[in-house]
Amino acid sequence: MSIRIVKFKKGDERKVANLCKKCIMEIDRKSLTKKQAEYLIHEFSPKGIVRLSKLATVYVAKKTDKIIGTTTLFNNQVKGVFVNPDYQNQGVGTKMIEHVENIAEKSGHNFTFLNAGNFAVKFCKKLGYKKIKQVDSLTGKLTLMKKKLPA
Repeated sequence: MSIRIVKFKKGDERKVANLCKKCIMEIDRKSLTKKQAEYLIHEFSPKGIVRLSKLATVYVAKKTDKIIGTTTLFNNQVKGVFVNPDYQNQGVGTKMIEHVENIAEKSGHNFTFLNAGNFAVKFCKKLGYKKIKQVDSLTGKLTLMKKKLPA
């Protein structure tokens, strides 16, 4: 499957927000309370995506012109990894994370960090992330993970 990772551009916020909402409702919802799901849907609303893009670099994964994934890089922290459930287990998440890791490395960082939900810890371990500790967040318990980048 041919996938391109590109920077988010204004005008795509509704598509990105719809993707995030679909992921939250179909994947994350199993481990979230109703209040936590509502919080995430608000944070990743079209306005939330635009706000986030002013603070960090938001990327989208595209198959032709369809947005099938998104992630954000804030310094050396990977945030908000979402892959359309129809494209899960096809390398989209791996490609997005590897893309932002390369950018973090080129920016002089030796490590990347991320907070993984229970459903994502195994996936992150496959990518070389190590558990640091459990953290409480507004969206429940997350696992803070760290990966050493190649020097």
